[in-house]
Amino acid sequence: ATVLGKKLHVPKYPYSAFGAAVMASVGVYYDSLAQATENMVKIERTVTPYIDFQREYNRLYLEFKDKCRYA
Repeated sequence: ATVLGKKLHVPKYPYSAFGAAVMASVGVYYDSLAQATENMVKIERTVTPYIDFQREYNRLYLEFKDKCRYA
């Protein structure tokens, strides 16, 4: 979350088979993938970025990019 700078929502069931079941329900039980996701996926927790660490990661990344330019 910190590196991406975004909140990440961790689903209760993070398995590919569950994702396939959500997609398979579209057109059978739900009209859209958004509707299926809203009704079937339960969020276990949300991870938020640490802003202070994010600033440091960005600084280091820009430094890395600058060094790669001269390599």
